[in-house]
Amino acid sequence: MTMPEVPPGIVDGFRAERMPYLSQALVDKGTLKREVLVEAISNFHAIRSVNPSKETIDKMTLSFIPEKICRRHFLLPLEIHDQSVDVAMINPLDLNAHADVQALTGRVPTSYFCFPSHMEALLTKCYQTELVVNDLLSHIGEHDKIELLEGANAETEGREASAPADPVTAPIIALVNAIISKAVSMGASDIHIEHAARLSTVRYRIHGDLRPMLSLPREIAAGAVVSRIKIMADLDIADRMRPQDGRASIMVGATEYGLRISSLPTNTGEKIVIRILDPGAAATPFEELGFQPEVCDSIQRILRRSQGLMLVTGPTGSGKTTTLYSALNRIKAPEINITTIEDPVEYKLDGINQVRVLDKQGLTFAAILRSVMRQDPDVIMIGEVRDRETAEMAIQAALTGHFVLTTIHTNDTVSSLTRLADMGIERFKLAPALLAVTAQRMVRSLCPACKAPIAPALANPRVLDILARHKLPLNYYKSIGCEKCEGRGYSGRILISEYLEISNELREAISMGMDTIALRRIALESGALRPLVADAMRRLSSGETSIEELLPHIDLETDRYARAAKTAAIKTAAAAAPGQRKILVIDDDPAARTVLRKLLEASGFLVDEAADGTQALSMISQAAPDLLLLDLKMPVMDGFEVLRKLNETSRAMPVIVLTASSDDNDQEKAFSLGADDYIMKPSAHPLILARINAVFHRNRVGVGPD
Repeated sequence: MTMPEVPPGIVDGFRAERMPYLSQALVDKGTLKREVLVEAISNFHAIRSVNPSKETIDKMTLSFIPEKICRRHFLLPLEIHDQSVDVAMINPLDLNAHADVQALTGRVPTSYFCFPSHMEALLTKCYQTELVVNDLLSHIGEHDKIELLEGANAETEGREASAPADPVTAPIIALVNAIISKAVSMGASDIHIEHAARLSTVRYRIHGDLRPMLSLPREIAAGAVVSRIKIMADLDIADRMRPQDGRASIMVGATEYGLRISSLPTNTGEKIVIRILDPGAAATPFEELGFQPEVCDSIQRILRRSQGLMLVTGPTGSGKTTTLYSALNRIKAPEINITTIEDPVEYKLDGINQVRVLDKQGLTFAAILRSVMRQDPDVIMIGEVRDRETAEMAIQAALTGHFVLTTIHTNDTVSSLTRLADMGIERFKLAPALLAVTAQRMVRSLCPACKAPIAPALANPRVLDILARHKLPLNYYKSIGCEKCEGRGYSGRILISEYLEISNELREAISMGMDTIALRRIALESGALRPLVADAMRRLSSGETSIEELLPHIDLETDRYARAAKTAAIKTAAAAAPGQRKILVIDDDPAARTVLRKLLEASGFLVDEAADGTQALSMISQAAPDLLLLDLKMPVMDGFEVLRKLNETSRAMPVIVLTASSDDNDQEKAFSLGADDYIMKPSAHPLILARINAVFHRNRVGVGPD
């Protein structure tokens, strides 16, 4: 007896008018009893029959073969094995069905006969979305109900649940709500919905880690679930080939949360990422963010300034937005006009004007900032400096009576200075505008219930050495894992930060065009920079985090304090070497003298300093230097008078005028009095060194230091 082929009336799971199957017709007409037919099939084809129930079908096995294929061939996978898969079929001899099953599962199908009427009932039960979703909801467990406040309105939700052609039904809405609500209750910052060939996975990012939470049938997740989430964010559900971004607001319990929703087409379906914006983060008091007490005091002092620029830098997820919002909450007052420019507006702040960037409508950061400048603002917060135009306008605002806060993506504080210069910002504008820079990282904090100290004999000697250099206790802790932290060893996250307050010395160095290495050295030696490693070691020795959490952010082998000490030792040794050129720096600005001293000493010169012309002439009379770096505008005795006195005493030594004056008359006068060169401030330090060596060469004193 041969089994009939699937009638042509069934195409991809959609049923048209068709003739009944022969086996079913024979039984329905009473021509044969079911038992007799089953025995005949078994004897003739050596194929056993099955009469499975929904409960005997493994859900994981069911996910291996898409619903469309099961309905096309009228089959159901029963059990998966290493090399084979058991399949119930109404036509166990269908070779096309066998080929599809093997291609999808990678296993050889073992077919069993199932009566068509029973197969139809099973397909309906197994692929009935409501039943599958209800089963998934039972796995999610208890969760708070949520209410959609912004995005799709309430009337739309009611139509979605009842429209027969719409895949977004009430159970799907309940499933999406449960996924979001559960993420909120677990403190997740992001929800990821990703698709594979057969299953989709829901993952939560909690304390920086992505944790798999739930598996969904791909047909449901990539279809109705994605559609529901896109509807919530007012995105186009028909467009599955283009990335889209949107947002929604929900109420969970008595708390309102913002959702930032992003869709990305992949080869297995649209990946969805939902960023959960906790309003509590924006309300965090500044002193509770986790900065060192002295850093917190310094930042709060700077926040009281009426003009200037403060930068916050760090990678994505490092808490930059939280820091900025916390600063705005500290600043805001009825008498202060605050405007923010954001992409998008993440948290709603009362008493603050918030503007969203919309590039497609021409509302770029720069365009909005240009308009905001005409709105009489006192404080401006710019979400991110991305291009030269925005950077230039931010600097200009900071120089013209506005306090500006913004973020920039760099690795550390000092790099942000050169990054802005690389964007095309003139250094003479950057130096006076910039007030402070913070660089942030978030690391997991050790679980207080199970953390354990590391025995001194097992401690890393390099870590102990750095702890000792920072005058911290010589102990640190490791993670263990317990019931309270779910065996992870960590609970929550903490901030580690680097902080740079722009000093006068640093402003002068920025104006002179010094590179990142030179700027960092000056900042470290002057105490303007509190490096990341210092804060990291503070957190480590207090038992707040582990060395494993810190290693991605600090380098134990290139500790910057160690490098600074090494540089100082090299300079000390060089200063004692005989035969070096001596340069006298004459300038009334102590910051300018300090910067020049560091530059020249790092290049191997001996350096003396004088604050005015009178002091300089006294020093020259005692021991003549090999070259003078002379400022023109000084009290008591200016640079012109110094040149005249040198001519009167017939003291022959090269002189380079280094001044902020660009007056042609001053240049002509300086050269007429015997100056060998004229350099205008600010000037890049490689140029200054090149001009010094050139003067030495022309005067036949030798090129550079011995």
